[in-house]
Amino acid sequence: MLKIAYGSFIINFTFGLLVKARIIDSRKFHLAHHGIYFVVMATLFAAIAVELWNQGEIPYLLIGLFGLLFGMTRFSGRSTGHWQYATLCLVIYSAIVIYKF
Repeated sequence: MLKIAYGSFIINFTFGLLVKARIIDSRKFHLAHHGIYFVVMATLFAAIAVELWNQGEIPYLLIGLFGLLFGMTRFSGRSTGHWQYATLCLVIYSAIVIYKF
């Protein structure tokens, strides 16, 4: 489940970079970006549930990551803080995935 959640995040992050670089029109992308974000959060929540159920080694790291990703809603997509915060989330998320696998 964690791989699906991480893959969803990577897709959303990549789309965000393409919009920032003006390769994709942001008006058409806005709804898709929020839809993928919802998938990211839902699959991460499911990954947390699986880790807790199986008494895995990283459920509390994932809970912290969930809070970090939820904090993304505090930034406007047009601000520089949005992509910087997303990059920070990517680094932390990647470290957790590398640690797990």
